[in-house]
Amino acid sequence: RSRNHRWRLLIVLACSWLIHYLRSVRSVRLHLASATALKGEAGQRVKSIIERCGALHQIYWPTWYAHTSFQQLILLGFKELRARLLQRSPYSRQLLKLRDGASVALDWVLPSDRESNCFPKAPVCVLLHGAVQDSASVTMKDLARALARRG
Repeated sequence: RSRNHRWRLLIVLACSWLIHYLRSVRSVRLHLASATALKGEAGQRVKSIIERCGALHQIYWPTWYAHTSFQQLILLGFKELRARLLQRSPYSRQLLKLRDGASVALDWVLPSDRESNCFPKAPVCVLLHGAVQDSASVTMKDLARALARRG
């Protein structure tokens, strides 16, 4: 009998979560700026990108386990903790001294296929972090690793 109650409770919780998910997910669609804001070559480039990217015309459905902003923040915190405790840095750092005496740090991630001699021919991807991040953030590390794996 108590086993039957557990199954009922599990079903009620799952249904409640599904209802919460469906009610809290908003239909997010891309809206272009006015025609006057998208003039010139830059505007044409933006329109071209939007036309070729089908995902920008679909409704965005976040993951079922972290669909609210608070849940996503908690998930990012767990990711940061995992990355800082369990993963080593993928970077090799190069410090450049500027003419005005300031220094700039460049963190390089080489392709993981070190046996190939494609380094001179490989494209260079520049990742610019936001104002509250740095190259040590899990988002930047994961993106750098993924790009390095692709060569």
